[in-house]
Amino acid sequence: MQAGGENRETNYGDGAYRLKVGSFGTPTPGRIPNNIITRGHRCAHGSRYRKAAIELGLPTHGAGQPYSVPEFLIKFLTEEGDLVVDPFSGRGMTSLAAELNNRAWMSGEINLEYIRSGAELFRGRPGFWLNPQIERAFRAGREEC
Repeated sequence: MQAGGENRETNYGDGAYRLKVGSFGTPTPGRIPNNIITRGHRCAHGSRYRKAAIELGLPTHGAGQPYSVPEFLIKFLTEEGDLVVDPFSGRGMTSLAAELNNRAWMSGEINLEYIRSGAELFRGRPGFWLNPQIERAFRAGREEC
């Protein structure tokens, strides 16, 4: 870095990777994280979600990631005020991490039961509102089973 970065210019393969004079010469605020993120499976938010799902008589999501995974990625890849989109929200942990880290968020989830129990993670947050149609649709779906 003190030498000003690379002092050569080259092009590898099909041009997807190009090295320019001065590359890697700019100081950054931190290092790039490792390729593997190691986290445990349990977290306080996940326990709260599981408790709410059980109390509501709903199935728990089988692929629950701990809050720390989306929180890490959101902080690393976005800035406050950015939009975080999760098209397969599951229990809503990515949305919660975005919310608690001052990012706007949008989520999609096909399973109404996951939406209903995931909403409990947001109860008590400013602006929380659960659409009554979700509860009615859920009750209608449960009666058919």
